[in-house]
Amino acid sequence: MARMTSEALLAWRRLFSAVLTLTCESGTVQQRLADAYLSNLEPLHGDPAALPEVIRTEFALVQAEVVGSESVLGHDFLRETIEHMDREQARRIAGRIVAMYDKLAREAA
Repeated sequence: MARMTSEALLAWRRLFSAVLTLTCESGTVQQRLADAYLSNLEPLHGDPAALPEVIRTEFALVQAEVVGSESVLGHDFLRETIEHMDREQARRIAGRIVAMYDKLAREAA
Protein backbone atom coordinates (compact mmCIF):
# COMPACT_ATOMS: atom_id res chain seq x y z
CA MET A 1 0.00 0.00 0.00
CA ALA A 2 1.32 3.44 -0.94
CA ARG A 3 2.00 5.91 1.83
CA MET A 4 -0.41 8.87 1.87
CA THR A 5 0.68 12.44 2.45
CA SER A 6 -0.86 14.16 5.45
CA GLU A 7 -3.15 16.14 3.10
CA ALA A 8 -4.29 12.97 1.34
CA LEU A 9 -4.90 11.24 4.66
CA LEU A 10 -7.02 14.15 5.91
CA ALA A 11 -9.03 14.20 2.68
CA TRP A 12 -9.44 10.40 2.82
CA ARG A 13 -10.71 10.55 6.41
CA ARG A 14 -13.18 13.32 5.61
CA LEU A 15 -14.41 11.54 2.47
CA PHE A 16 -14.72 8.25 4.36
CA SER A 17 -16.82 9.98 7.03
CA ALA A 18 -18.94 11.63 4.33
CA VAL A 19 -19.53 8.27 2.63
CA LEU A 20 -20.55 6.74 5.96
CA THR A 21 -23.03 9.56 6.52
CA LEU A 22 -24.43 9.19 3.02
CA THR A 23 -24.91 5.44 3.34
CA CYS A 24 -25.65 4.78 7.00
CA GLU A 25 -27.64 7.72 8.33
CA SER A 26 -31.40 8.09 8.05
CA GLY A 27 -33.22 10.84 6.20
CA THR A 28 -33.68 11.88 2.61
CA VAL A 29 -30.72 11.90 0.25
CA GLN A 30 -30.74 15.70 0.56
CA GLN A 31 -30.60 15.57 4.37
CA ARG A 32 -27.80 13.00 4.34
CA LEU A 33 -25.90 15.01 1.73
CA ALA A 34 -26.24 18.17 3.82
CA ASP A 35 -24.92 16.35 6.89
CA ALA A 36 -22.07 14.74 4.95
CA TYR A 37 -21.07 17.94 3.19
CA LEU A 38 -21.30 20.34 6.12
CA SER A 39 -19.66 18.04 8.67
CA ASN A 40 -16.91 16.61 6.51
CA LEU A 41 -16.30 18.42 3.23
CA GLU A 42 -16.93 22.08 3.93
CA PRO A 43 -13.79 22.26 6.11
CA LEU A 44 -11.71 21.24 3.07
CA HIS A 45 -12.62 24.45 1.17
CA GLY A 46 -9.85 26.52 2.71
CA ASP A 47 -6.98 25.58 0.40
CA PRO A 48 -7.88 23.55 -2.70
CA ALA A 49 -4.16 23.18 -3.49
CA ALA A 50 -3.83 21.17 -0.27
CA LEU A 51 -6.20 18.54 -1.65
CA PRO A 52 -4.64 15.58 -3.43
CA GLU A 53 -4.39 16.35 -7.13
CA VAL A 54 -6.40 13.26 -8.07
CA ILE A 55 -9.59 14.74 -6.53
CA ARG A 56 -9.13 18.51 -6.94
CA THR A 57 -11.22 18.85 -10.09
CA GLU A 58 -14.03 16.64 -8.80
CA PHE A 59 -14.02 18.45 -5.44
CA ALA A 60 -14.29 21.81 -7.25
CA LEU A 61 -17.29 20.49 -9.22
CA VAL A 62 -19.02 19.34 -6.03
CA GLN A 63 -18.26 22.64 -4.34
CA ALA A 64 -19.59 24.60 -7.32
CA GLU A 65 -22.85 22.63 -7.33
CA VAL A 66 -23.38 23.10 -3.61
CA VAL A 67 -22.06 26.62 -3.07
CA GLY A 68 -22.47 28.13 -6.52
CA SER A 69 -20.70 31.42 -7.05
CA GLU A 70 -20.87 32.48 -3.41
CA SER A 71 -17.71 32.00 -1.39
CA VAL A 72 -19.14 32.43 2.11
CA LEU A 73 -22.76 31.55 2.68
CA GLY A 74 -23.02 30.29 6.22
CA HIS A 75 -23.82 26.87 7.57
CA ASP A 76 -27.61 27.34 7.80
CA PHE A 77 -27.91 28.72 4.27
CA LEU A 78 -25.86 25.84 2.86
CA ARG A 79 -27.99 23.29 4.72
CA GLU A 80 -31.18 24.85 3.39
CA THR A 81 -29.75 25.01 -0.15
CA ILE A 82 -28.78 21.34 -0.11
CA GLU A 83 -32.00 20.15 1.50
CA HIS A 84 -34.04 21.96 -1.18
CA MET A 85 -32.14 20.43 -4.12
CA ASP A 86 -34.08 18.08 -6.28
CA ARG A 87 -33.44 14.43 -5.54
CA GLU A 88 -31.50 13.72 -8.75
CA GLN A 89 -29.06 16.59 -8.20
CA ALA A 90 -28.45 15.45 -4.61
CA ARG A 91 -27.91 11.86 -5.81
CA ARG A 92 -25.45 13.05 -8.46
CA ILE A 93 -23.42 15.02 -5.90
CA ALA A 94 -23.49 12.08 -3.47
CA GLY A 95 -22.17 9.87 -6.27
CA ARG A 96 -19.32 12.30 -6.88
CA ILE A 97 -18.38 12.17 -3.21
CA VAL A 98 -18.26 8.37 -3.32
CA ALA A 99 -16.18 8.56 -6.53
CA MET A 100 -13.68 10.91 -4.88
CA TYR A 101 -13.33 8.53 -1.96
CA ASP A 102 -12.79 5.66 -4.40
CA LYS A 103 -10.08 7.59 -6.29
CA LEU A 104 -8.18 8.33 -3.11
CA ALA A 105 -8.48 4.76 -1.88
CA ARG A 106 -7.17 3.44 -5.20
CA GLU A 107 -4.26 5.89 -5.11
CA ALA A 108 -3.29 4.56 -1.70
CA ALA A 109 -3.49 0.91 -2.78
